[in-house]
Amino acid sequence: MRRNIIVGLSTILLALIVLVPRIAYAAEGDVADPATQIPVLMYHGLLTEEEKQLHPNNSSYITKASFEKQMKYLAENGYHTVIPSHAIGARHFDNSSNSELSGCLALQHLALQQFRII
Repeated sequence: MRRNIIVGLSTILLALIVLVPRIAYAAEGDVADPATQIPVLMYHGLLTEEEKQLHPNNSSYITKASFEKQMKYLAENGYHTVIPSHAIGARHFDNSSNSELSGCLALQHLALQQFRII
């Protein structure tokens, strides 16, 4: 019973994340076009049913079956992953403004696209 509740709540949460567009503010008063936004789903790890039973209260991990169910829902409802040819991602993990600014300037100089994760 508890497992069904957790799976149900996880499914509702996933639907809210995917179906409710997040508004990103490019500048004060400016709103990005929702058609240009990409929802990002983050998973800390996938576990087998047996592994999940060892850590039932750890919501950072889901079972492989739950993950597959979520991906099946997305695929059946017209969602797809975005993986362009020759794509790379560069992330400044230390979040220092100097490092991030220098990186942004280098990308601009080379005419490479960039985005921020808010």
